[in-house]
Amino acid sequence: MKAILARIKRYVQLGELEQAITESKKLKGQVAFTAKDWESQARDRVAVEKTLKIIRMECALANETVTKATAAQ
Repeated sequence: MKAILARIKRYVQLGELEQAITESKKLKGQVAFTAKDWESQARDRVAVEKTLKIIRMECALANETVTKATAAQ
């Protein structure tokens, strides 16, 4: 159990939440129960980060389109 928790901590420190979540699914018993709230919040954060990445890409594409349209005028 300590090894799993150590890996989870390391993944979090590296900013690799998806890997940390995957590791947290290996937890058993009371430790797993205690970690459920963290796991849920971590999944939410991963979803928000993915959504933010998509929004940033869309903004960059929109900006590029506007720049090209303005330059063509």
